[in-house]
Amino acid sequence: LVVEDITASLEDLSFGCSWNLTTPALPGIAFTFPPRLAGSFEIMATDRGWNMRTGAELGALAVRLNQVPELILDLGTTTLSLEASTGAAGTVVDGALALGRLRLAREAAVATLSDLKMTVNATAATDVNGTIILSGARLEARQPGMALTTTRMDGQCAFALAERLSLGGVINLGARASSGDTVALMSLRLPLAWPEPAAATGSVNLDLKWKGKGLAKISSKIAQDLHGASLDGTLSALPLAVRAALKGRIDAKNISSSWIEIKTAQTLTLPGNLTSLVPALGDLSGSARLNATARLDMSKGVPTLPTDLKLTELSLAHTGSEITLTGGAVELAFSNLLSMRSDPDGRMNFERMQLGTIILEKGDIHFQVEALHSILVEGCRFQWAGGRIGSQAFRINPNVEDYTVELYCDRVEMAQALEQFGMTQAQGGGTANGRIPVRWADGNLTFDNGFLYSTPGEKGVLRVQGAEILTAGVPPG
Repeated sequence: LVVEDITASLEDLSFGCSWNLTTPALPGIAFTFPPRLAGSFEIMATDRGWNMRTGAELGALAVRLNQVPELILDLGTTTLSLEASTGAAGTVVDGALALGRLRLAREAAVATLSDLKMTVNATAATDVNGTIILSGARLEARQPGMALTTTRMDGQCAFALAERLSLGGVINLGARASSGDTVALMSLRLPLAWPEPAAATGSVNLDLKWKGKGLAKISSKIAQDLHGASLDGTLSALPLAVRAALKGRIDAKNISSSWIEIKTAQTLTLPGNLTSLVPALGDLSGSARLNATARLDMSKGVPTLPTDLKLTELSLAHTGSEITLTGGAVELAFSNLLSMRSDPDGRMNFERMQLGTIILEKGDIHFQVEALHSILVEGCRFQWAGGRIGSQAFRINPNVEDYTVELYCDRVEMAQALEQFGMTQAQGGGTANGRIPVRWADGNLTFDNGFLYSTPGEKGVLRVQGAEILTAGVPPG
């Protein structure tokens, strides 16, 4: 520590000096160059009491932590000023801090805080009262594939110290996060007080967009309580016009007690606004009754999102592929939706589904969502052409448009089956069993070579008019 430029006057009752402090090293911290703190101090008597003025400047820093050598911290020049005066009304204090540009970097992740300013104004008489204001701050963070920028970061706090300290203020935050074509816009206004909670409620809003089109929106009140804050608002899934109630609690003392719950029960109409995201869905129409619950839970120390989803009264029609479905229902549960893996034995049932001329009834499908790119069909059963058909397990990938699945037939009425295949002149009786490989490719349903046999003990005669097309290529004799 070096003190210099000392001035003193008994006549004016004043004193002043300048000083600087250099720290060569600190335990566990490596500086690119020694940190330097310099400033000045001045005090003088006035007719009303005393005036004091001081200022300090911390030079730019470049720091590495020995325990985390890949973390680099840079801090630009930071300044502090403080003025105080005494008088008949008490002591008045005004202070200001301008934090230099703070940059943290670790491998490809970088965060920068700039332009943060803090001012303090206080008056001390019988009690101490004052205000702290934060303004101008801007945070930018990025890592591969993701970026975050604040559009607003400020706040103010009034304080009073009498028999006890009391605080009351508000925090304002706005931010924009992006990843690829997805953008999230967030705003927060949070009144805070201590030791009693703030009487006013704040708000939190979130807009999620993809390629400029709305995906989801959260709008909620947020109110401070004795242990944290409570949430009460709505979540909207814009493409499907789903509106869900959102409630929650944030426990600042015990984060594991925090939770957010979402519930909805409403009728969906398709395609809704899905066509703005996927124009090909313009040929889709339908409706369903949706019941869903989800709860963000922190009790295990990490966030989990158990979710239950039910669709009833489901009907769908797609004119382009001539597919219709009626009397449908879907039940699906996730132990943790964040993993995008559902519980086994999800169910889809329907009364009737038509694929062109093929008619399936009393469908029962068991499935599991394994990931965003994989659905495991554990098994399925249908009534078809007076009999039953089913399949063993197979997987569906949304990026694959060519599937071959073996269907197992039980007592299928051949006349009905051939009629659905376009042989409308088939007459007679007879049932068949066996397997048929079915291929779905490019929106078309075709059948490969299979093996069918008649039901043991049953006799039947099948007459097909116009069957000469089947023997046209066979030589005479």
